[in-house]
Amino acid sequence: MKAALFKEHGGAEKILYEDYRDPAIGPGEALVRVRACALNQVDMLLLDGRFPPPEG
Repeated sequence: MKAALFKEHGGAEKILYEDYRDPAIGPGEALVRVRACALNQVDMLLLDGRFPPPEG
């Protein structure tokens, strides 16, 4: 599968689009195919390092 991820803070140019391992699913879970997604302002603030990441 492909994944959009970042390994360092910065602007949109820091977003990487890479091959990523398929997630392991367990009993009672489902694997869902996502064809499109969006980034919002909070995502960009997180990428820029101006918003704390979620815990966990």
